Amino acid sequence: MGDTFDLKTKVQRAVAALIIGQGVGTVLNTYPGEATIGGRTLPNTTIDAGECFEEDLQPGNFRFPGGRINFRDDGKIQPDDPNPQGPFLRAQQRVSAIIEQLVLSDDGTTLDYTRRQLNTFGRAMAVDPTIGADANAAQTAANNLDMADLTFLYWRITDYGEPKKNEGVTFYERDVMFECVVCNSNID
Repeated sequence: MGDTFDLKTKVQRAVAALIIGQGVGTVLNTYPGEATIGGRTLPNTTIDAGECFEEDLQPGNFRFPGGRINFRDDGKIQPDDPNPQGPFLRAQQRVSAIIEQLVLSDDGTTLDYTRRQLNTFGRAMAVDPTIGADANAAQTAANNLDMADLTFLYWRITDYGEPKKNEGVTFYERDVMFECVVCNSNID
């Protein structure tokens, strides 16, 4: 087994893996956590699971009630852009594409499908690092071996947030809030 990180980083990495794996983000603009936030280019997406607590009646299951996905997009109007609303519309299209992947349901009632997708994409990060010829991919897999022991038991978006324009630096920002319950085991 590789290094074991806390559940917070596992949640953040699994959400980032789903966003990247579904093609609505890349490793260059989707960040599991807030480290090195200052050097990021626009657009970018940062996942912060927030604080957690252990469920009273289900020891070993931890609830993250205040997770946050922060979106930042370029808000500058380019001289050659014929639409002054262009930056805002592009930002909202990008955010909407990501949100759509986080609220998928196959029963019309719950987000259980998204929960299972988080488990699939999160655990896929723990592939055997000896497989494949790419040294970077092998190192990434070695860094994420602990992801094999993670199960999302519950997932939901709690607040879709409002887009805001940061006038001083000219970017759009939006926080989407989530709640999840996870455990440090593979039980699916």
